[in-house]
Amino acid sequence: GRRREAGQLVEGRYGGRGYTIPSPPQEPQLTTFIAYDEGQLVGTVSVRLDSENGLSADELYRNEIDALRTAGARICEFTRLAVDKTAASKPVLAGLFHTAYLYASVIRGCTHAVIEVNPRHVVFYGRALRFDPIGEERMNRRVDAPAVLLCAPFATIAEGIANYAGKPDAPGAGRSLFLYGFPPEDEPGVLRRLRELVAAS
Repeated sequence: GRRREAGQLVEGRYGGRGYTIPSPPQEPQLTTFIAYDEGQLVGTVSVRLDSENGLSADELYRNEIDALRTAGARICEFTRLAVDKTAASKPVLAGLFHTAYLYASVIRGCTHAVIEVNPRHVVFYGRALRFDPIGEERMNRRVDAPAVLLCAPFATIAEGIANYAGKPDAPGAGRSLFLYGFPPEDEPGVLRRLRELVAAS
């Protein structure tokens, strides 16, 4: 039921912009995180771990992702990110992203994340979450929209969280979403819950 709710949120946010939204297949490498506020679903993001089946982004950017693999990177893919427009979007987005980062980096041992985004969102992901383009604009037939491949080393994300999470007065934060991440004292509790969920799955 929760997976269905997450799918409906994705379809509502992306379908309203004219994107084609294929239903995600059931696969062991895909984990979906869902944010609720007082019982109301307000955001979702999925993390796909690299495997022998590859990543969705391999369809358009195999050479670029293979270059990361060859360099020794352990890659995951962030996908199907959506936040309810009626929610406090920055804290929800930051909380989802921070949780997905902890899961992929600390629990699963990934070193880099990639994400395909619409070209008009490249600046936002760079400014707010330190993702940089590593692939040119191409047409993504899965969603019938243009895409650009972005990548972020988790070491860079960890630095941003350490510098800004829970520190609204930190100099140089700008419009970074790291400001809204979990403060350092909250991370152990989030990690403990993630390990419990993984162990129970």
